Amino acid sequence: MKKTLISVAAAAAALTMSASSALASNPTVINHQGVGSANVSKNSIQAFIDGWRSTGWIETDIRMTLETPTEKSRMIVSHNANIATETNAPWPTIVEETPWSVIRQYHLEDGSRVATLERVIRAADHHGDGGALLETKGIGWTKAKFHYIQKLAVQHGLVNKIRPYIARQRDIFVARQVGAAARLRLVWKLSDADPGLPTTETLNKLDAFGLSVRWGSITRHSVHRVHNAGWHFYGKLAGHTWKWEKACDFHLDGFLSNNGPEAKRWMARNC
Repeated sequence: MKKTLISVAAAAAALTMSASSALASNPTVINHQGVGSANVSKNSIQAFIDGWRSTGWIETDIRMTLETPTEKSRMIVSHNANIATETNAPWPTIVEETPWSVIRQYHLEDGSRVATLERVIRAADHHGDGGALLETKGIGWTKAKFHYIQKLAVQHGLVNKIRPYIARQRDIFVARQVGAAARLRLVWKLSDADPGLPTTETLNKLDAFGLSVRWGSITRHSVHRVHNAGWHFYGKLAGHTWKWEKACDFHLDGFLSNNGPEAKRWMARNC
């Protein structure tokens, strides 16, 4: 089985699928920031390795460090803009305002280094048969940056092709290919005006590849409409059994979870 790497923005991710594809019967469990423990920090390489070993999929957040006249920006793993919330960096240390030469001196609670995108991809190349959802956050992202992610993954044999994504965060999360800013703004306006699920016709006009909404908005009808439009349907964070039941009963394609191993075991018994 080929590993898969998908670049996304906001709190969910999406893959293309044909409208004729069968509905998911056992949703993919995606470990949010890997699998942490008392001795392993979330968003560390070891947390990602443990995530791949447990469910085959991990999610993490990628940000751009500050580019200076003497130093290029680097893609690093950081959930929050203020990396001091996850490391021993002084408060506050904003990733996009700090060069990599400074950030590389800090470490996570378990003593491990702040991970770069390159380290994540190298780890993915050696562990598991699943994939990684890369949530792109902050500023500094360009089409060239997304293409760089694609190039790295292809070089490491993770996928034959990667579709880079960007999205806006609201009650509705729509991920689509980068390069159509006008349509992206339209998605934002639609989300502001209508917190409910757009019609299938609207989804097709936006040429998006996937959708994730808040759990309270997920119904069998909404999932069916998204699948008929040829999309995957993902849930956001799912840490409670009732959400796992809903993901299974409503045939979601997957969901992010902070306790992925437990969710995976529950799915194996009940879904």
